[in-house]
Amino acid sequence: MKRLLALLLIPALLLGCAAAEGNGAFTPVEPNAFAGGMGVMPSITTLTVTGEGIAPLGETQCVLTLTARVEAETAAGAASLAETAAAALRDSFGIGVTCEVEAVQVEPVFTYAYGKLSEKQVISSHAATARVVARSKDEAALLAGLDVAMLTQEADEYQFAREPVAREQAAEAATAQAVNNAMARAQAMAQAAGLTVGKITEIQQTETVLSEDGKTVTATVEITFQAQ
Repeated sequence: MKRLLALLLIPALLLGCAAAEGNGAFTPVEPNAFAGGMGVMPSITTLTVTGEGIAPLGETQCVLTLTARVEAETAAGAASLAETAAAALRDSFGIGVTCEVEAVQVEPVFTYAYGKLSEKQVISSHAATARVVARSKDEAALLAGLDVAMLTQEADEYQFAREPVAREQAAEAATAQAVNNAMARAQAMAQAAGLTVGKITEIQQTETVLSEDGKTVTATVEITFQAQ
């Protein structure tokens, strides 16, 4: 009887063992078919690796966002005032500056008696917001346009920043490098373990990060391969 129990415990212990997963981890996968109908189960393993890629961002441009807020009795009136303000702000910039006018947003303004929040709210007017985004590689030209825009007294606030000219292209290049890096790592690890890398079973991009100095973008991917 003791011998029978011991024989039953051995398969249970073997099934309970699991390989550690993680960066560059080999994980056994239970096969679902017999090889060649010979009754021999093939050894299938998954290999998960992480790859990284870095690409330069190249030149940058200056971005200026101006916001105008207006209010009118009707929604149409508020929208018209906002469009007029946006046009005045846009026309403040000269050659070398590209301007984009975002869609005007209109919302109702409610009033109600103080301390009587349970009473029905009444629309007293409508508020509209318009934003103009100006971009240029020439910082001086952009700031000169800002000075003119402020003279119109249409801008309630503005924000100035710098951004890469071709961030999306740099991110794509970094991702391609990350994939190649992951595949090279998988080949090296599989070769060291005496295995052959098979097809990809899963791939996902974990993150894309802009460097603190704004000069490069880093992409990270995680790929799972079959290995035999």
